[in-house]
Amino acid sequence: MPATVRPVIRRRAPLRVLRAPFASNPPLPTFPEAPLDLSVAIYVDGSWIDITPSVYGQERADIQITRGRANEAGQVDRSRATWQVNNRDGQFSPRNPTSWLYGKIGRNTQVRIAVGADVRFSGEISEWPQRWDKSGRDVYVPIEASGILRRLGQGATPLKSTCYRGYTSATFTPVAYWPCEEEDGATEIASALGGPPMTFQGGTPDLASHTGFKCSSPLPTFNGSQWTGIVPAYSGTGSIQVFFLMQVPVAGALDEEGIIAVYTSGTAQRWSILYDSAGTGNLRIIATDAGGTATSPRGSSPTGVARSIGRAEMSVMVASPTVMRSPTTTAPPGNCRPLTLMGSTPLKRSTK
Repeated sequence: MPATVRPVIRRRAPLRVLRAPFASNPPLPTFPEAPLDLSVAIYVDGSWIDITPSVYGQERADIQITRGRANEAGQVDRSRATWQVNNRDGQFSPRNPTSWLYGKIGRNTQVRIAVGADVRFSGEISEWPQRWDKSGRDVYVPIEASGILRRLGQGATPLKSTCYRGYTSATFTPVAYWPCEEEDGATEIASALGGPPMTFQGGTPDLASHTGFKCSSPLPTFNGSQWTGIVPAYSGTGSIQVFFLMQVPVAGALDEEGIIAVYTSGTAQRWSILYDSAGTGNLRIIATDAGGTATSPRGSSPTGVARSIGRAEMSVMVASPTVMRSPTTTAPPGNCRPLTLMGSTPLKRSTK
């Protein structure tokens, strides 16, 4: 009998698919973790042209925007934006005839800077200065754009220095005042009150070279010169005061070097301040008659004048209405004139 083949049927256990639990999708990062889109555009041929790809980013130079009123300032400053543009291809050179911007950019090119849909700055580029490194391959343009206040402020008279405003105010009426704030190239120092100018002798001062006084615009250094100013005629009051700003060099000055000389109509016709090199430096005052003979003992100031900076004052009290005067033929040796300044320190004077 043939063998019977019985098929063996095995049941398999149901297939189980093991799935790891999925976490929910992480939230998209928001600002400031995710930077917003930045765009810089200039207005050319009646439309805004995006130049963002040429603007250097944080790895080189940030875009910096300032606006509003700084600290306790009395007025709002003009808004400013600064950044750098890659100009290795010369496209941002206004005089490059091969640039697609030739004849289209220059003074007062309009620009706007936006972060996302928010315009953060809108103004004008006044110039496109060209800069490059020593190799000549890294060519870029450092741009400074300004808001509308720059335009509105053009033509306005610059604010004078604190000294100038104080000595020409209605509450202070000196008989002569020379601010000495001339720019380089001037041949004399103008009076702020309309009187005669102060002139130079014996050398050429270095004008507008000293910036140590915050109350004044840059002042000159003497550079071996001597300055002379004529005080206009006025009615005497019995007192004379001469003010000037002075800084003595760290090394001091020569002993008995003259700093200032004032001529008057009294018996003591010349009042001089001299530098005394003893110790750390003193200032001495001496009065002489028409022949150069001392009429009073030398007074001295506190020591430590060398390296010092500040306002110096010479006050003369007399019994009669003495006034500062013009020189005469009997002037002492040296042929000095009224209010004559000498030395190598920056000085500024007002007289009353």
